[in-house]
This record gives sequence, structure tokens and C-alpha cells, in this order.
Amino acid sequence: MMKVHHVSVAPDVSLQRFGATSKAIHLRLLLTLYGYSFPTLSNEVVNNVILKLRCLRILSSSGCVFLSDSIGELKHLRFLDLSCTSIKRLPNSKCRDTFIVGEDNGTKREELRELSNLRGELSLMNLKNVASATDTSEARYCNSLPLLGQLSSLKTLLVEGLSEVVTVGAEFYRNIAGSSVTKPFESLEFSESLGVSLDGDGMLTSLSYISVYGCPNFVSFAKGGLHAPNLTRLRVEGSKKLKKLPEQMRNLLPFLNTLQISNCPESESFPEGGLPSHLNRLWIMNCPKLIAQRMKWNFHAFQVLTNFSIGDECGGGGVELFPEEGLLPSTLSSIRIHKFPHLKMLDIKGLQQFTSLECLCISECPQLEKLSQQRLSTSLKHFQIDGCPLLEERCRREKGEDWNIISHIPRIWIDYCPI
Repeated sequence: MMKVHHVSVAPDVSLQRFGATSKAIHLRLLLTLYGYSFPTLSNEVVNNVILKLRCLRILSSSGCVFLSDSIGELKHLRFLDLSCTSIKRLPNSKCRDTFIVGEDNGTKREELRELSNLRGELSLMNLKNVASATDTSEARYCNSLPLLGQLSSLKTLLVEGLSEVVTVGAEFYRNIAGSSVTKPFESLEFSESLGVSLDGDGMLTSLSYISVYGCPNFVSFAKGGLHAPNLTRLRVEGSKKLKKLPEQMRNLLPFLNTLQISNCPESESFPEGGLPSHLNRLWIMNCPKLIAQRMKWNFHAFQVLTNFSIGDECGGGGVELFPEEGLLPSTLSSIRIHKFPHLKMLDIKGLQQFTSLECLCISECPQLEKLSQQRLSTSLKHFQIDGCPLLEERCRREKGEDWNIISHIPRIWIDYCPI
């Protein structure tokens, strides 16, 4: 028991039996399984059991109605889950790396200002039943976010389920005194929480990651572009009305190295001036209008990109041949082609230009029946095809018609199995 690092508490475990957990002095994670919750983390339970778990990093107190002040003595605790609780007040010791407030929680937004020692991540998720109609946690009616500038040590913020939030502007980064903070946080993520626009008005300088996920009414980024010079990763997914990526990405996002855009059917083109010069990972999925304009991407001179993934399961891009000659830069080392329902053939001239290509993965392309008439690049180390029944038969070891084209590749996977 002393060497156990992870424990999950089952529904039929009594608190008396739970006491044996205190012997697991090296325990890192303590969770409750679905259907079970701690009715109370009383002083007795905390003092006799949990406080003996000095190495505890993650604690789920789902369903708890009381939280002892002594919980603050767990100096290594980094994640405290208070979902589905009726706790109305937090203990005096509230220094946590991650603090999640559940939908049944009565926490008021005014209490956020007391979390001055909060570090790491803050998540506001699926918050519907709150103590006050003016609370920011009331997802159904909330159309603004609290002033989080006073949380000077906060690094990651996730806002989820606040569907009525329309705009996130500079006021979001101010403190209760009304002044703007110089370094708000490093990571900002919106999930089903952003209505119209994202505008930091110069307050995004510390951000390294922005995610806009599942916000169907999100229309635009800030006019003139995102002033986020330290941003390294941008993810935009499920924005049904978004037509354009941020303006001036090449100039304003000089260190962006990862861009993921998916399920944005109205997005038509990349910004004028091109993509950032340090971009080496690009993911384009289910953006039919953008894919249909692929010959206007001007990527052929983009000599930094190494990892490229693309797909369109709806078939709106009408892709039958890919990748066309000159479409992508020769520097690519990894290409993933996923869910092109009309793709029939790979362009051999397009593939021959990738002299550094090491990984080629093709999946869910049911009409793809032929690779090429020539051997694939000798630089390839990994070749994988899944969900391509016509092509899979042609690539069978020794027997397939295309076996000689791929036999030199060290690792070959077909239908999720090595051959």
C-alpha cells in the first residue's frame, strides 16, 4: 500500500475502509469513481486520512458539502476538483495550481478576487446554478467575463459553456482598481463560450496559446490582428461563421509555430501577407472553402513547415488528386491525409518534391485506389494507410500490385496493423 501512487474510490467503499488510504504515504492522485462522492471532507477525515498523504497532487472532492481549512496544509496539491458540490465558501488557504468550479457550486465571482495566490490554471466550466444572477458563472445569461487582472500569477484560463459571452476585450484583463495588468496569463482557451469577437487591445503580449473551440457564433478576431508577439500555438475549431484568420499573422505573430483550424466551413483564405515565418505545424480539417482555394496558398516558398495535416470529410473541397505539384513546401517531413471521400490518386510529381519526407499517413479515403507508378521517396521511414479498402489490397506484402512501390519503407502499417 505504501508504494501506491493512484487510488480511485468505488461507490461501495465506506469511509471507515477509506481510512486505510492513509497508509499510502506516496499517493499522488485520489479520485472518486462515477456514482460516488465524498459527502463531507470533515476535519476528522482530512486530519486522519488526507493530511497524511503529503505527496498528494490531485484530489477530487466531488459532492462534498464541507471542506476543512486544513486542506491548505497539502503543499504539493496542484489540482482540486469541486464539481457537483454545494460549497458556498472556500477555506482561507486557497493556493492552488488548478481550481475547477462545478455547475452546482454556489461560488460567487467576487470570491475570485480573493484567490490572489492562484497559480497555473483556472477553469470556469458548465456553470448554470449559481447563487446570484449577476455572477459570471451563470452561463445561461452571462454576457461578460469577470475582471481577472488581479490574478497576477494565473498562467492558464479555460472559459467553457458561457454561450452568451459576446466580446472579450481589454477590460477582461483589468483588475478591480480598473488598471490593466502587464502580464495577464500565458494560455487562454474558450470552449462554447465566445459569441462575436476576441480583442485583447494590446493585452495579449504574454499569451503563448489561444484556443477558440466550439464557438459557432464566433465571427472575427480583433480588427488589425492579434497583438500577441509571444504566441506559439493557435487553435480555432468549430467556428461556423468565421471567415478569416487574424490579420497580419506574419508580422504580429512572429513566433507562432503551430496552427490548427478545423470545422470552420466559411473560412476562405489565409491572411494577406502569409503565415508566420516560424510556423512548422499546420492542421486544416473540414474547411471546404479554404481547401478549395488551396492553389492560392502560396506555400511552395514556405521553407519552415515540416508537419502538415489535411482532410475534409464532407467533401466540399472536391479533392480528387493530392498533393498537386508545387502546392506544399519541399521541407515537409510528415504528411497526414485524412477523410477525403473523393480522393482517387496521389500526385506522384507532388510527392517527389518532398526529399525530406519521413512519415506519410493516409486514412478514411474510400475511393483512393492507387499510389503512383514510381517508388515513393527513399527518405520515407513510416507509411500508414487506414480505412482505404481499395488501396489496402494493393499494398499487401508480396502480393499487392503496389508492394514494390513501398517495400523499401522500414515501417508499414495497414488497417492499424504493422505488416
